[in-house]
Amino acid sequence: DLINPSTLEAKETMHGSLRNAEIFVLTDMMKIGTTPHQIIEPTGVDFHYKRSMEKNIEFLAFVSLNTENIHGRVSLNDIILATSILNRASLVRTTSQSANDNDKDIQSLDAADYYLSVAENSGSTSKMKTTPSTSQKLEEKSITVFTLKVNLGKIHLVLVNDFSGQNVPILRAIFDSAEFNATGSIEDFSGEGSVFLNADYYNTSVTSWEPVIEQWHPFVGVSRGVKGLSVEISNEYTLQLNISGAFCMCLYNASALMSRIGQEGSYKSRTQVNPLTIVNHLGIPIELYDGKTKTILLMLDTAEMKKIPPSDAHSFQSRSISRSARQYPSEYEIRLVGPMKDLMFPIAHLPLTSNKPRAYTFHPLHELLSKTVTYGEPIVEDAYENSRYYPLQSKWGPPWTQVGDPGEWTDGRGKGNRDLQHIKLPMNWEWVEPKWRVDMSGEIGKNIDNEGWEYSINFNSFSLTNPRRSKQPMDSVRRRRWIRSRVPMNTMTESDPEKILRPLPVLWDVKMKSDGSREIIVRSPLQFRNEMSFLMEIEVTGGDKATKFIRAFDIAEKSTFFIPVTQFEIKYIRMRPKHFLYDWSGYINSKLFELGTN
Repeated sequence: DLINPSTLEAKETMHGSLRNAEIFVLTDMMKIGTTPHQIIEPTGVDFHYKRSMEKNIEFLAFVSLNTENIHGRVSLNDIILATSILNRASLVRTTSQSANDNDKDIQSLDAADYYLSVAENSGSTSKMKTTPSTSQKLEEKSITVFTLKVNLGKIHLVLVNDFSGQNVPILRAIFDSAEFNATGSIEDFSGEGSVFLNADYYNTSVTSWEPVIEQWHPFVGVSRGVKGLSVEISNEYTLQLNISGAFCMCLYNASALMSRIGQEGSYKSRTQVNPLTIVNHLGIPIELYDGKTKTILLMLDTAEMKKIPPSDAHSFQSRSISRSARQYPSEYEIRLVGPMKDLMFPIAHLPLTSNKPRAYTFHPLHELLSKTVTYGEPIVEDAYENSRYYPLQSKWGPPWTQVGDPGEWTDGRGKGNRDLQHIKLPMNWEWVEPKWRVDMSGEIGKNIDNEGWEYSINFNSFSLTNPRRSKQPMDSVRRRRWIRSRVPMNTMTESDPEKILRPLPVLWDVKMKSDGSREIIVRSPLQFRNEMSFLMEIEVTGGDKATKFIRAFDIAEKSTFFIPVTQFEIKYIRMRPKHFLYDWSGYINSKLFELGTN
């Protein structure tokens, strides 16, 4: 609108609106029919610009920006893809700028040669007129006074691990009631704003969000003047940061995956894999159940691997783009299949996350012992005595349960109450030994001390699979194993050792792969690894005189063989090359392979 024709005073207004604006990313441009995935859900943006001019000089400007709520989902692949695009664009600009500079240098040299030749031919001296350069024009101060107002709706951003087709959340940030107002010229302005901020990380161990930054309400002041640009952040309350080991591990895993995506390429890392699989190396079929709902998930035959189905989809946002996140049960249960299913208790409370193999046992149903086949040899009951060192008193004492230590008497995993005075015999059983004794197996000075104690820095380092060791300078906890054997009062035997009702030891091993997926290995405690370049044959012997059995197994080169859990109670092992004329090796006592010793 022209206000005053004589002074050319004018006012201009522009308004723009975006409604239901969405952002998508095409995962693979080379593949026809690829469905893009959404990054930003439908949202709206309003932009208003107003300015006043006189004689084509802008002296007043007003800018206003308002947005609706924004819900976004950004994946690791999206970040790598955006970084790659920016790097390529920067490389193109650098190359183009170098080419332009070379052209300008050539033109300058040509012009200099021309004027030099003219001066030499005329024999006279000329004075060149100078005009203000572009840089000098830019140095002129702007007289435009700007007014800026920004009001943003609630911004909800989630970072997702989509490596190998996964959809596991990593971090989320929530910005609410963000506003910023500023006024002044480019050289001299001031502004202030505020925002409510929350940040959380997704703890896969407990499948829930945990806070990193508690709700924070900072005020931001920005100004520019003679002293330059200054930014001031103030807050009425203390900033609460929660930095845990799980959070640090979350960031480390995300960084490692991003590095791998950068090496393999964004498209390759989107190849679908199974986020959670399980393989059965027990030598007998099993069933896998959800540990909480007790619903069956799948059945596994011997040496079979299957994908574990997720439970109901877990929405880590209230919007549609986040409802496809997979959630798995936090604990599982395994049961035997076939006739042994009714003879053995299931193993429950098997965790989804574990940093080392954990030992469990299929226990027989005690009420069936008097009606079915029982053990052909003694059963060893055990209990662990735990102790902590108190430096102020310079002596060892009971564990300090107030800080999370286990009780003084527990099982091998530090659970339960295994006080020797309260361990009772099952019905129709009797003790072989008159009293409990300390397990002194192992090398004194290396695995245990003279009293049977093994040592460590903390109780979490103890397990049934880690080698035992004697005391070291920094050790502050110790434990020792007490054992006592029992036998049934009326022992019955069977010719087939696989029908003997005995506890069956099991190892539950959860392995985290480099691509972020996990594999659960259910196996027997005894395994053989053939590092030879030829086929090996092993022979195991077990049982007593009435139930003696001999089994032979072949182990391929560079492979691992797991002794079936029903034949774990073996006594002797020998081996030889399969296809060479070599005799059997000498018998090796199976005591050398006891769980947790070697």
